[in-house]
Amino acid sequence: MLSAIENETMEDANEACIACHTKMSVEIWFNVTTEAKITVNNSYNQSYSYWDVEEITPSNYTTYKEVKGE
Repeated sequence: MLSAIENETMEDANEACIACHTKMSVEIWFNVTTEAKITVNNSYNQSYSYWDVEEITPSNYTTYKEVKGE
């Protein structure tokens, strides 16, 4: 996702910077998750109990298109 930061012509940039701060035409597609599965583990003994998040898996994506430029 941060492949733009590796480009020598765009020092300290990422895809979010390019979307708003470019003078050329840019078409960007991005996905936003609307659901997530969270896997937790309940660890306990005689003196305490706590929940530990083992994994968060995003799902059910909504795709957006944004076009900027001259």
